[in-house]
Amino acid sequence: MAKKRKLKKPLKKFIWSSLVCIFLVLCLYFFYQAFVSFQDERHTEDIILEIQEKIGEISFDNPTVDFDILKAQNEDTVGYIVVEGTPISYPVVQGEDNDYYLRRSFDQTYNRRGWIFMNADNHADMSDTNTVLFGHNTLDETMFGPLLDIYNGEYGNQIQITYYTPETKYVYQVYSIYLASPSDGTSIQKNVSSSFIEMSKIRSHISFEATSTSHQIITLSTCYYTNKDRIIMHGVLVESESDS
Repeated sequence: MAKKRKLKKPLKKFIWSSLVCIFLVLCLYFFYQAFVSFQDERHTEDIILEIQEKIGEISFDNPTVDFDILKAQNEDTVGYIVVEGTPISYPVVQGEDNDYYLRRSFDQTYNRRGWIFMNADNHADMSDTNTVLFGHNTLDETMFGPLLDIYNGEYGNQIQITYYTPETKYVYQVYSIYLASPSDGTSIQKNVSSSFIEMSKIRSHISFEATSTSHQIITLSTCYYTNKDRIIMHGVLVESESDS
């Protein structure tokens, strides 16, 4: 009996020591993740401020985008998007695939917040019937974080998207927002039919006031809480204005 008691004490001590070690490792892991997240957030904010300082805040009062400055910072720049009334106002980049800018900031340094990027299959001149833009859903409402608020109805049912290229300004009226499975690729095809546009109106979580009959749309896509669903938002072209 005495031997069994002696064996139990070292075993109990080993178990407790192991649990303490596991707890400390988990604490270090979560601290590291929080630190990296904070660093990514600060870096993204610095990049956004730097862009605004160089080209100004793009709006109706300042509708001109200096693409020479943006391309000097990142030659992958293909456009600039503004979702009126929201914090979304960013240069748009396009990589060789749809993975690179998931974890790269505008300056191409590693950043888990990524950047707003165009589907690699799309033509940057907006000639496709469906131009698709991707961005992360962030808690601080940078990138495509505000899409969650739009989905929840916090921005009403009249939302305008202005998209700039070096040659042309495009104005879209949001007409649909809904959840879709990541495996459902119909919403992010670069060419869609008029019947798709009608069906996407029916799918919308919100009834938007958009009356354009154009068959050219822009699509914004981001994750919804988990990776089980994505928020898909469509805008239909209502106006385009060339610089030439």
